[in-house]
Amino acid sequence: MAQPEEAVIRMARALQKEGLLRDLYVPLDTTRLLGWLSKFHVANAFPARRLRQWRHDPPAASTAVIPELTVALAYRGQSRRWLARLWIWRLRSFDRGVALKLRRARPHALIVLDRTTDHLAAANALHITTVLYNRAMGHEQSLASGAEQRAAMATEATSFLSFTRGPLDPAAHVLVQSERMRRDALARGFHPARITVISCGVDVERFRPVARDTASRPLRVVLVARVGYAKGVHYAALAARRASPGAVERLTVVGPDAADATLLRRELPDVIFTGDVPHGTVRRYLDEADVFLLPTLADSMARAIFEAMACGLPIITTPESGYEGIMRDGIEGFFVDGRDVEAIAERLQRLSADGDLRRRMGAAARALAEQYSWERFEDRFRAELSSSLSFLRSAGAG
Repeated sequence: MAQPEEAVIRMARALQKEGLLRDLYVPLDTTRLLGWLSKFHVANAFPARRLRQWRHDPPAASTAVIPELTVALAYRGQSRRWLARLWIWRLRSFDRGVALKLRRARPHALIVLDRTTDHLAAANALHITTVLYNRAMGHEQSLASGAEQRAAMATEATSFLSFTRGPLDPAAHVLVQSERMRRDALARGFHPARITVISCGVDVERFRPVARDTASRPLRVVLVARVGYAKGVHYAALAARRASPGAVERLTVVGPDAADATLLRRELPDVIFTGDVPHGTVRRYLDEADVFLLPTLADSMARAIFEAMACGLPIITTPESGYEGIMRDGIEGFFVDGRDVEAIAERLQRLSADGDLRRRMGAAARALAEQYSWERFEDRFRAELSSSLSFLRSAGAG
């Protein structure tokens, strides 16, 4: 992972508090290195500023072979393609390194929080109880033919269960973020008792509502996601065009490019594409918006939706977003069929004409987001340790 994922950090903290965490391995942790730099009073200089994004709490061990300082320096003035190759090589070396650690340390249980092949195969061979944290993504693929075919390909959700090598140990357990992913795990043969839904969380202090105009007026619509057909970006643009005149002022798409983004950008000249922006900058685009729109075709649980809710924005999304059973249609926002451009356009028109509806939905969205703060996520995970994941305690005791 380019940066520590908050869910990973929270789960690690919960395991540590319960006395179950022996080691935490990540591709990159700069905590110790930053401590060393602070002794020389260079903590605010480059590359120390860059290194801060890879801090872990609790501190973790990196098993990859490229030193942290080398990676940070490589980010200065280098091409994205070269950096991507460097990072992929680092992840592969991390995977091999963890597999070696497992063979030496032989822990009682292993929680796998990222895609893997070697260290999952090693755990299976050693009969180590395994828990998979399963996150899905859209299958983004460029085709020479039209957008409809590309969108059809995008509906094929993949998960890192697809990246495993060899059969899973019968004791394997899977953590999923949404009911949608629970169904995916069931379809892959997991027993219902070995599937735990833990959703995700949001920083409700960083993402907060701002005062918004509730007059009837054209909407500033924002979509935060990787730019690709799997996220329904083309359907969002078509709906914005099809809405009644004056319903939509602009559609802004915030996020990095997927493989098919170049073709998508060419097809949608009227959409504002910001490109990849620092996560800390995302809130500015949410604050400037009136509505959050994500007609995604394949997601585990899009984090950006919770962030938009925390900012008090009404939501238009699909059941495939992972928020089925969490967001209520007509309360915090609207569920639509991602391909139904007319339905999306109608919801945009309704929100444009009714400022009070935007206000009520935004307030309900904020209240819902507060129930899913990261602190509550950690509490939920600890509760699961005492119930459906109780075998981790018995494994640790053994």
